[in-house]
Amino acid sequence: MSDSDPFQKMSLDTLRNLLNIHGEANNLDFKQTFSLSSQKERAELVRDILALANTEGGGHIVFGVVDKTFEPVGLPANVPHIDTTTIYNAISKYISANIQLMAAEYEIEWPTGSEKKRFGILYVAKYPSIVVPRCDVAYEEDKGEKKKTITLIQQNDILVRSGAQSLRANQAVLDRLIGLSYTNNSNIQTHRLDGNLPAREEVAFDFVGRGQELTELWIWFKDPYRKRWMLTGDGGKGKTAIAYEFATQVMINVSEEFVCILWMSAKRRRFEEGVIQSIDVPDFWDLPSLLDAIVKGYGFAEYLDLPPYQKRERAIELITKLPALIIADDIDSLEAEDENAIDFLASDLAVTPSKVLLTSRRVPFGLGAAKTQISGLNQQDGEKFIRSRVRLFGLDSRIFIQRIINEIMETTEGSPLYLEDLLRLCSVLSPEVAITEWKNRKGDEARQYALQREFDELTPSARKIVVACCIPGVPVSLTEIQAITGLSQDQVMSEMQAIQNLFLISRPRLIDGEHRFDVNANTRRLILHIFEKKDLLSRLQERYKGLLGQQGVQGKGDIASYIRKAVSLQHLGKHEEAEHLLLKTLDRYPNNPDLTAQLGEVYSRWQPRRRRADAREQFKRAAQLKCSHESMYRVWANMESEDKEWNAAIEAAETGIKLTSTPSKELYFLEPPSGQGPADGRKRLPHQR
Repeated sequence: MSDSDPFQKMSLDTLRNLLNIHGEANNLDFKQTFSLSSQKERAELVRDILALANTEGGGHIVFGVVDKTFEPVGLPANVPHIDTTTIYNAISKYISANIQLMAAEYEIEWPTGSEKKRFGILYVAKYPSIVVPRCDVAYEEDKGEKKKTITLIQQNDILVRSGAQSLRANQAVLDRLIGLSYTNNSNIQTHRLDGNLPAREEVAFDFVGRGQELTELWIWFKDPYRKRWMLTGDGGKGKTAIAYEFATQVMINVSEEFVCILWMSAKRRRFEEGVIQSIDVPDFWDLPSLLDAIVKGYGFAEYLDLPPYQKRERAIELITKLPALIIADDIDSLEAEDENAIDFLASDLAVTPSKVLLTSRRVPFGLGAAKTQISGLNQQDGEKFIRSRVRLFGLDSRIFIQRIINEIMETTEGSPLYLEDLLRLCSVLSPEVAITEWKNRKGDEARQYALQREFDELTPSARKIVVACCIPGVPVSLTEIQAITGLSQDQVMSEMQAIQNLFLISRPRLIDGEHRFDVNANTRRLILHIFEKKDLLSRLQERYKGLLGQQGVQGKGDIASYIRKAVSLQHLGKHEEAEHLLLKTLDRYPNNPDLTAQLGEVYSRWQPRRRRADAREQFKRAAQLKCSHESMYRVWANMESEDKEWNAAIEAAETGIKLTSTPSKELYFLEPPSGQGPADGRKRLPHQR
């Protein structure tokens, strides 16, 4: 039976062949009759259609066959005709996806020579992604004088066929369908996306659980017909952390059709004098600033001065030619008059290959059917989260017995934000006292109290350092901390240990060749709120403004922007333009390791023929300059592997491991064809052993 001829799947010959099969299977279901008159019958048909649509190859339902004995008895005379319009109308309440159905009826002699009997056949095509019900699929059942509601399928359940049954997918099937399906499919090339994600410490120290929510996001992302989705729920429930975790999964496990991830945060207030806006994680507050964030995200800063209508055209052109996953965080921060930015993300973007994931406490009009409701962590995930934070904060795990854990979960309603802050309070108070104090204060007042108790543990100089790190809104260097606080380097370094033990400031990270310190976004907002009317904050802000006047805003942000544009030009096939841009930028910033590494990547992907020698030269130069980005070493090692230069591939990977601050196992993924590899007895990469 040819997949290229869908009508063949509904032919009389197909029906005869199916009637000769005396047993159901993954792709075949028999029903004795056809009726949509009751809630139960509609619910059962929805269940079977969903399961067949998620099964490889789709499948058939044949009407007129006894379910258990598989005897072809035909449809009774009073059964209505089977047609797709009737079926679509019956299931439309539950299924919003564009499932392809085909139905037909035939009167045939069965067995041959006997009286003609009427049979129906319904073909359900495999959905391009994964289809789930838009709401619970339920029916009412009479139980004496009372009616009982039976929920056959829950909203967003993934159903598949298993033998003769339509069942919820187990974990192994889920992994195959969504988790690693791209990498398991040899017909789809995967690559690591470029992106401007903030550092993990900026969003959350560690991510725990949320398997169901991430599954729903993968279902949406793989669906070619759905371009927008929303994470919604009360503050502190973890919407941003879930969006971030999903983005990191997409970044390393997606097909070639997507080019990058653009992360941007909505904010209520416009530009505040003296504050640098990070080029890597731009803010927006209305449509013009959203368009600015998009074109800057791709590196095309020259579009910023275009008239609004032209800038809009360029932004749409970019997200069309260079498809992106756009994450717009905290959009309910937008003022009501600025919600045309949401309209752009929800409407204009829908006609492009890009996708947008929004986070918001409230659901804007028109997005009610495209959302995942985020609530507190369930008991299992909550316990994992608590134990992870106990380890992270260096608390005594023996104190956190099951009773204490249960009380913490109940007190915080499973909110990750409140769980984390309550556990931080446990570093200065016993768990019992901390829980009591939290209950007495509730919510944000309790968070302020917890943070104030931590500040009580710090010296005045340490408090000054913490507040200073919150002011810029971007990671700050040791030199900048000294300039803002007026403290010496020895004073700052001596206070840092106590500050970091309380996890108020992250460990230093290498950014653009310089170690910088960052503060988690939620913690930063709370600290600035606590100190907003205190002299300490105003004095440090004045010092920071003076610092800006001395050093300007050129430099690191420029480099990031130029690299972003070079990547965009590279994806557009404009390799010569990308080369020219990087060479020109290197004239301004000579010996910059990131620019040098990016130039090597441009050469390694040059078309129609790659400039391997030039790429190798730039990669080696970047390594000499101590480039700390593992992605360069991955590209370099892959290039050598493709050329069957196994020793050079190993050397590139080993160099990357030595020079990157956070070595990754992903550097070890080079594998020569069977029987080939290093001939000099050198050690193989780990999974070549």
